[in-house]
Amino acid sequence: MGCASIARKLARAMLLVAPTAEVAAIASRSGDKARLFAADNGLPAGTRLHGSYEALLEDPDIDAIYLPLPTSLHLKWATAAAARGKHLLLEKPTALCAADLDLILAACEASRVQFMDCTMWMHNLRTAKMRQLVADQSTIGDVRIVNSIVSFRADEDFLQNDIRVKPDLDALGALGDIGWYCIRAILWAVDYELPKNVIAHRHPVKNQAGVLIACGASLYWEDGKVATFHCSFLTNLTMDMTVVGTNGTIHVTDLLIPYTEKSGPFSVDSNTDVNELATEWVPHPSKHVVTTDLPQEALMVQEFCRLVRNIRDASGKPEGKWMAITRKTQLVVDAVKTSIENGSLMLWLNCPMLQTVELTLAYCSKDRPKEIGFTQKGLVVLIQSSPIRVLMLNGANFFDEEGMKPLSSAPFLETLKLVDCKEITDTTNICRVLVPLCPNQGKPLLPLSPAIAFWLSSIQAEEKVAACSPCRAGAMEANKPSYYLFAAVFAALLLSSMAGAPRKFLNEDHAGSTMHQEDDDVLVVVHGGRILRQVKTNDYGSYDPTPTMAKPHFKDIPN
Repeated sequence: MGCASIARKLARAMLLVAPTAEVAAIASRSGDKARLFAADNGLPAGTRLHGSYEALLEDPDIDAIYLPLPTSLHLKWATAAAARGKHLLLEKPTALCAADLDLILAACEASRVQFMDCTMWMHNLRTAKMRQLVADQSTIGDVRIVNSIVSFRADEDFLQNDIRVKPDLDALGALGDIGWYCIRAILWAVDYELPKNVIAHRHPVKNQAGVLIACGASLYWEDGKVATFHCSFLTNLTMDMTVVGTNGTIHVTDLLIPYTEKSGPFSVDSNTDVNELATEWVPHPSKHVVTTDLPQEALMVQEFCRLVRNIRDASGKPEGKWMAITRKTQLVVDAVKTSIENGSLMLWLNCPMLQTVELTLAYCSKDRPKEIGFTQKGLVVLIQSSPIRVLMLNGANFFDEEGMKPLSSAPFLETLKLVDCKEITDTTNICRVLVPLCPNQGKPLLPLSPAIAFWLSSIQAEEKVAACSPCRAGAMEANKPSYYLFAAVFAALLLSSMAGAPRKFLNEDHAGSTMHQEDDDVLVVVHGGRILRQVKTNDYGSYDPTPTMAKPHFKDIPN
């Protein structure tokens, strides 16, 4: 589906593995372009030519679709293909965000069709050989460091006109195009364990349209593993991956595209040292070359066809590992992008996520008590400091009481009723709102401050938590215990942002704050009526290594 330049490579691969795969049809937005593509790439005379993508989907003789369209079109056409029962070989990046990818994967699961992304080097026989060595404790040991660089020096025409630099076509730019390979290499090396933290490197390069053309990031794991990558359209052709373990190192310099398509070299340093005079290595690195009869893209098509045949002929089910691998790659891509957009903010992955929660929005005047308890569903809201603005929820906007001017727009809120009251005196003056959260699994709906990131990493996901923020209150109750935490964080961020209250920042070692607030400002997490965490700022708005609130001074609050 589509006549992108990369499709030429896949058309050749399909011809190489025939009759395992047959190029039965090709679709373009114009019949002339489809005919030209078929002629230029030596497709069989019987190949059907469709002048629209929809016509290809309606073709009853098509088992699977290879989709190399611009990323902005993936969601529409990938889900449509899956809905028609077509198995899906999808070019990377697979989606603009994990939320879109989740919809694609859900469509594939619903139709029981095979999904695979086109990360071709994964299917090179060299990759399988390197996997054996990475898994060998005596050769590599425990993986501790992974570095990857993928770059090429694009010409001026590419930088001005290629779809990979157009925000309406491939908005992820270099991050999605070649950073995808770097991230996949890193995840491959650590057996697809998601990192705990992701932080983008400072000073990424963007074109005038705001599309990334060079960027990088560092990834950190709970056990101390570290990975870095850099991707660029501006520097010399480089395709490196280095995996460093406790006992050895694997180094590849042509990871994406081998120097020659039927062989794959790499080197291994295992249990190395220097000689007595420190003049040379002992032993020298060993050189390895893995040969193959088929190029890696043909091996990918061959494996994809095997999986499809297993479903079609043997009544098997789709191989789920490719969905899982793709999704983890997309999660890290999303995290890097979000970190870049927020000034290289460190992001936490592996957070509990949710689709929809029922959120309770509350407010009170400065004359009301600072502690307000909701008896329904065990909700507790603490309000600290004053004055507190009155919020009124009307449609998708929040208003203050002075002139009814909108404070912020929240298009993701679906309101159930209008709230127009000055203060909370009982549990009846509550607006219940359904909050559909973008299911982007790892990419925060709102940029996470280190405070919230640390909060997410330090509180057990299964605990039932209500939360509040200075000058605002928020409480929630979700249907599943694993969803409580993220919704509470969202409530605190949302309500504090409405009044322009600065975000709280936590340090991972101490519960300190880096933003100045009122002397009495406290961020509180409540669990079962007990104070779990509280933080206080110092007078200068910076991190206080010796928090003054060593002991709770709030009494237990009944549920």
